[in-house]
Amino acid sequence: ILRVEIAIALASGNGDEIPGIVDRWVATAQTDPQVARDAGLEEAAGTVLMRAGFLDEGVKYFQQAYESNPDRLAGYVIDLSTAERYAPAAEVAAAHYREYGSVSSAILLIETLLKFDDLSKAGPYQSILDDAIEKFPDDLRVLEGLATFWMQKNEFDRSIALYQRVYRTDSTRLR
Repeated sequence: ILRVEIAIALASGNGDEIPGIVDRWVATAQTDPQVARDAGLEEAAGTVLMRAGFLDEGVKYFQQAYESNPDRLAGYVIDLSTAERYAPAAEVAAAHYREYGSVSSAILLIETLLKFDDLSKAGPYQSILDDAIEKFPDDLRVLEGLATFWMQKNEFDRSIALYQRVYRTDSTRLR
């Protein structure tokens, strides 16, 4: 039904109605007890809106999904980044790391920081980066991400040391 309504809106030149169509779809779906238990509903709505170019509206749904289930972190951070909201994306990933200390939140933080135009703004996250390398010393995604981060900050000694660790483990992995 959602696809049909969106197709009709687009075909009739009313693409600006898509957020309302999605909102109604979510509200209707939430009345179904089977659907209401599925946290994927918000992510599905967010994905539809993001793909249709309604970034702000899509991010709101990913935020709802994350707030109802912290395991939905990746979708929220990635979509904040897609909307070029790098500072909020970094803060969400950092807050998640502080609470859960997960490798996924460390990787999402690192990858988000790499999108910053000014890496000096990454300073508040330095303790998390240091902690992540100590906590996950063999995770190639963490090592490679931090190697790239240090290279972009012109801290070549740190960068080379991490790239060498990655290379020794998997010579095909380097960015």
